[in-house]
Amino acid sequence: MLLITAILWSCAHVSEWTPSVNAMLEVPDEAVFGWRLVPGQEFSYSHTVRLFRDGQETSRTELWTYLVREVSPDGVALLQGRVSGLGVLLSRKAAPVSNWELEPLEEKEKERLGELTAWISLTDEGQLQSVDGLTWSDALVHRTLALSFPRQPLSVGDSWEDPSSLSSFVELVPPEVAILPESQSTLLSMNSTGDTVLAAVETNGQIVAGGEEVPRLTLEASTVWDLAKGVLSSRRVTVSLSQYGDRFGGLLMLETERQP
Repeated sequence: MLLITAILWSCAHVSEWTPSVNAMLEVPDEAVFGWRLVPGQEFSYSHTVRLFRDGQETSRTELWTYLVREVSPDGVALLQGRVSGLGVLLSRKAAPVSNWELEPLEEKEKERLGELTAWISLTDEGQLQSVDGLTWSDALVHRTLALSFPRQPLSVGDSWEDPSSLSSFVELVPPEVAILPESQSTLLSMNSTGDTVLAAVETNGQIVAGGEEVPRLTLEASTVWDLAKGVLSSRRVTVSLSQYGDRFGGLLMLETERQP
C-alpha cells in the first residue's frame, strides 16, 4: 500500500507550500462554505501522489474528470469519475529516469485505469461518504476532495473538527487496535483575486495508538477553497509518522488541483 511504503521510507526535505491568494477586492467578514454541485455538471482535477525515499522521488499524476450524475434532496452528490490522463516520474538522486524505462509501465497503467470508474458520494458540506469501484490505493487520490465544513458561517480564525480528513487512514488500522483519531481545520484567510474569493484552510490531524513511546500517524493539509464557485481549488496533504513531536520515516504527499 502507498501509505505503508511511504512510512517505511527515509526522511525527505520538502519545501514549504503556502496557498497563493492575493488581496484585490473586498471580502466578506464571514461565509458559509460547501460544494455547489448540480446534475450534469462536469469538472476535472489533477491528482499527484509523491513518495520519497533516500533521495529518490517517485510520483504519478492522474487527471480525472467527474460528472455529477445526481444530487439528492439532502445535498448528497453522486459523482462518476473517469481517468483522462496519466504521467509518471521517477528520480534517482534528483536525476529523472529516462522515458524509455517508464513508458511500458505508464502505458500499462493507463490501460488499467482506463477500465475503471469511480463512484463518489459527496455531501454539500464536504463529507466524502464513499468511493466505490476502486481499491483502497486507487481511491486515495479521490479522498483529497473530502474537507468537511460546519453548517454555520465561518470567519477568519475559526476552527472546527474535521474527522473526514483521517477516514481513509483509519481504515488501515486493525479493528482490535484502540486508536484516537483527531483532526482540526482552521480558516486562515479569505482574499479576493480576479472574479472570485479564495479561502485558505489549514488542517492538522493525528491517529494516536498509545503513549509517546508509540509512533503516531500525522496529517498536515493546506487547502485553497473557491468561495464563488463553491468548489475545491487546490489541496496538498502530507502524511508521515511522528514520535516525541518529531517527524521521522518517509513522506507521502497528495496534491490536488482543479483544472480550467
